[in-house]
Amino acid sequence: MKRASFLFLSAAVLAGCPTTNEDPDEGIYVGNPGVTALRIGAIDGTDVVDQGFSAEEFTLTSCDGEHTDSVDLSEGLMDGDEFDIPSGPWCSVTATGVTVVIDAEVGDGNGDGDGDDDDDDNFGFLTLWLELDEVELTGATTDGFSVEADGTYVLELAPDGWLDVDDFEDDFEFDELEIVPGDEEHDVLADLLRDQTVLWSDADASGDIDTEERADGSLADTDEPVAPSDGDDDNADSDGVPSCANANSSFAGSSNGFPVALLLMIGFALRRRLRG
Repeated sequence: MKRASFLFLSAAVLAGCPTTNEDPDEGIYVGNPGVTALRIGAIDGTDVVDQGFSAEEFTLTSCDGEHTDSVDLSEGLMDGDEFDIPSGPWCSVTATGVTVVIDAEVGDGNGDGDGDDDDDDNFGFLTLWLELDEVELTGATTDGFSVEADGTYVLELAPDGWLDVDDFEDDFEFDELEIVPGDEEHDVLADLLRDQTVLWSDADASGDIDTEERADGSLADTDEPVAPSDGDDDNADSDGVPSCANANSSFAGSSNGFPVALLLMIGFALRRRLRG
C-alpha cells in the first residue's frame, strides 16, 4: 500500500510540473536582447580620466557549437557604455583582437590618492595600452548559461583595485608613464586583466556589481567549466520531493509529457487493485 501510494504521489507531483524541452543546445531565443554595461575597474591610487575597450570580434557560442551570434564592438566602448548581447542559452563568450586603453592621473601621495583632494597634487599621468589576442569566458559548468531577453548584465574587465599605482612607484621619475605592446610590463598586465574579466548578471540594472550580486556568482568567467553535479539527490529539493526543474530534465524523453501520463496510469491501476 505504501509503495503504491508513493508511486501515485510521485506521479501527481510530476503532473503538477510544466513539461519542458529546454536543452541548452536547443531553442535559441528569438526576441529582445539582453543589455550589457561595460565596466573597467579603477587602478588604486589614480583618478581615472578615460577607459575604453574594443574587440575585432565578440562572439557567443552554444554548447553544441552549432549556434553562434556576434556583436560588433569594433568601434569601441567607453567605461559605462551599454551594448546589446544576444539572448539565448550559451556556453562561451569569445572576444578577439581586444584593445583596452586606460588613462589616469596619479596623485603625489599627500591625499588619499584618488586625485580629488585639494592636497593631492597630480604629478604624473599613467597610460596603459593593452592588447589581447583573445579573451574567452565560459559558464561555471559545461551546461553553460542563459542570457534572458531584456535582462541586464555587466561585462567587467577586472574589478576596482585590480592594480595599484604603487606597483609603478619607481617608474614615475618623469611626468608620464606609458605602457604599450612591446614593453616589458605589457604582457603581465594584459594577462592580469584577462584573468579577471567576468560577465555578471546585474539584477538591479545599476551598471555596477555590488557585494550581493558578486556573492551570487558570475555567469561566465575565465575559469575552466566543470561538469554539472549528478549526485543521487539531484532530482529532489530540500524536502526530498522531486523538483519541477529536475523532474522535467529526468523525464524529458517526450515533449508531450508521455512519461508523466504513464506514471499516473500506473498509480491509478495499483490504487484500484489494492482497494479491490
